Amino acid sequence: MSNTLVEPEAVKIIKITNHFSVSGELTESALDNLVGLGVDTLINVRPDNERKNQITDQDWRALASRHKLHYVYIPVKSCHYTEQDVKKFKAALEQSSNCVHGFCRTGTRATHLWALANKENLSFTEMQSLLKDKGYDLDMIDGMFDNVQ
Repeated sequence: MSNTLVEPEAVKIIKITNHFSVSGELTESALDNLVGLGVDTLINVRPDNERKNQITDQDWRALASRHKLHYVYIPVKSCHYTEQDVKKFKAALEQSSNCVHGFCRTGTRATHLWALANKENLSFTEMQSLLKDKGYDLDMIDGMFDNVQ
């Protein structure tokens, strides 16, 4: 691989639901941990080259394969989510037979896409309450919800 995963510190995994978690940048040991937690699908929403020496999509794909994880790449910029991005994220959630983990630089973009993919299940207010307790805020994308209350 062209880039090496650096193991600077433990990765904080934030469980959003029983079947979905998020984090910021991952390490290889974090992938082992995620597999142990029942994750079978990894969604990377971080575009390549956001930061110098960042692990690339191609390298994540190889790492996910080595850990026997289904891997989905949906590169997005913060608060710039298309309907196609949300549909692809929702499809990845639906195709998973167990747990899904989304990651980006801080976990925010993965959380936003998860919320948008699930906006038919929870009102904006319910979603905001759930996510604020976990350190994420939807205010920046409230206009993307049809059912804002």
